[in-house]
Amino acid sequence: MPITTSLHATARRPRTSQWIIAVAVVVLCTFFMIVWPLWLRDGEGEVSVVIQKGASVRSVAEELARLDALPSKDIWLFEFAAKATDADRSIRAGLFTVPRNESIIELLATFTSQNESQEKSLTFIEGWDLRDIASYLVREQVIESPEELYKVTGVPARVYVSGVGAPERSLPDLGVLETRPQNVSAEGFIFPDTYRVFANATVDEIIEKAMVEMQDKVKGVTSGDITSDRFYKNYSFFEVLTMASIVEAEVRGTEDRRRVADIMWRRLEGQWPLQVDSSVNYITEKNTPSASAQDIKNTSPYNTYKHRGLPPGPINNPSLDSIRAVLNPLPNNKWFFLTSKDGTVYYGSTFEEHVANRKYL
Repeated sequence: MPITTSLHATARRPRTSQWIIAVAVVVLCTFFMIVWPLWLRDGEGEVSVVIQKGASVRSVAEELARLDALPSKDIWLFEFAAKATDADRSIRAGLFTVPRNESIIELLATFTSQNESQEKSLTFIEGWDLRDIASYLVREQVIESPEELYKVTGVPARVYVSGVGAPERSLPDLGVLETRPQNVSAEGFIFPDTYRVFANATVDEIIEKAMVEMQDKVKGVTSGDITSDRFYKNYSFFEVLTMASIVEAEVRGTEDRRRVADIMWRRLEGQWPLQVDSSVNYITEKNTPSASAQDIKNTSPYNTYKHRGLPPGPINNPSLDSIRAVLNPLPNNKWFFLTSKDGTVYYGSTFEEHVANRKYL
């Protein structure tokens, strides 16, 4: 056999082996760079991921990387997989708890599942008082009894003697609460709105969130959009909030609220009793358009028929519209008003006119 033939055969074998090895290396690299993170993942523990409404796939991937639930080098792969599987069209907003060893495919399945979000919505209605909120939280299975809320806020419609009925836990350290007397509940400070909270949020966390929202909202009201500054000179924010709760309970609609606010402030400054039925209903837990003669005799300090001046505190949690109304009242020459069952407000300049208007009740 010629020597040259043997040499050629021997020279071809290493090149073939090198090619096979190179292909194997590429396949293994591809597996570990793409297939492995897509389907397999190392890691320990869990992280909570909040996905905001309208968040991009990129921002979700970056948040996962920040929480060490996805290597930074795999952000592009997360985006690619989301687009390739159309998951980018169905990622849901909410709170998700995910293990750090979840693969990209598992993460996308979690974020697109209809059952995985661990947030819930709670809505506090304008004009609700603490009893209404307690009943609602019981229905939503946040608390088992109203007393759980009252441990945070204090018992409503009561002036505390020796601390009986007062909040058992400290309220948030917020400027908006500074003028609240310690002998009444936190009624009035729970801002009416819809809140997204963790499914296992405590009543303390929920109430704090609503109080922080109140502080944020009233900053806008008390920072220049009010036409008169007399209220900052003569009344505290707590007194403004108390008056707003009365206006909230008595009438609907911005113009009527502003007009009634003017009547209430003039009555207060003229040393008239306010005589609003809503203050009596707050004591008796009734919802009647006109308090009965018996109920008006109630000796509670919240009874504005029996006691001159504002009640000890708010009688509900008023809307921002009512707060604005009492800070910017609409001047008028009326002294009396009543609201019919359909919400129409009838005004009177004299007591005789007011009595005549009672036919609309």
